[in-house]
Amino acid sequence: MPENEESDISSTFYVKEKDFEISTKCPSSERDLKEASPMPNSTNLVENENDKPKLSRKLDWEALIAAAEEDFDLLESPVDAAAKTLKSGKEIQKLSIIRTMPETIATCGEDAISRLLPLIQDMITIAKSLDVHCDTSDLYKVLIKEKKYENEFPGLKDKLVTYILENVEQIKDNVAAAAWLETLLDITDSVPVQTITDFKVFYT
Repeated sequence: MPENEESDISSTFYVKEKDFEISTKCPSSERDLKEASPMPNSTNLVENENDKPKLSRKLDWEALIAAAEEDFDLLESPVDAAAKTLKSGKEIQKLSIIRTMPETIATCGEDAISRLLPLIQDMITIAKSLDVHCDTSDLYKVLIKEKKYENEFPGLKDKLVTYILENVEQIKDNVAAAAWLETLLDITDSVPVQTITDFKVFYT
C-alpha cells in the first residue's frame, strides 16, 4: 500500500475515534448531573416556596365584631329595632317607621304604643322636615279615626289629641303648624268637641 494512502486512513480513523469520544462523554461531576437532570432543583423549590405570599393569620376583629352585632340584632324585637331607628337612624328610615306604625301596633300592641309613639312625638318637636310632620299627622289621624285602636287601647285617642294640640301650639314653622291645625280639624268628627275644648283650656 502506498505511504500516502496509509496516512489518509490513519487520519480518518483518528477523527472517527475523537467523534465517538465526544458523543459518548458522560457528565463527570454532581453539578453536571444536576444540570442534565430534567427534575427541578430542590434549591429552586425552596426559593419558589418563599416567593409565595404567606396567608395572613391575623384575626379580622372588625369582621368578627360586625358578625356579633348582626347576631345580636337578630335577637331584637321589632319595637327595639324601631326605637333604635327613631333615636339614631336616617330620616328616610324614621319615615318608614312612622308609615308602618299601624302594622307595628297590630303586631306588638301596647309595647309599640307606649314606647314608639312618645319617641315619634319627641322627634316632632325638633323635626325640620315637612315630610316628618305630614307623615306623623297622617298617622295620628288614622289611629284616632279607626275605632279598633281605641277599643283595643283605651286612652290612646286622648293621648293623640294631646300630641296634636301640643304640635299646633309649639311648632314654629308656619307650613308644619298649618298641617297640624288641619289634622285637628280632620279629627273633630271622631273626637267629642268637649274633649278638644277641655284640652285647649288645659294648655292655655
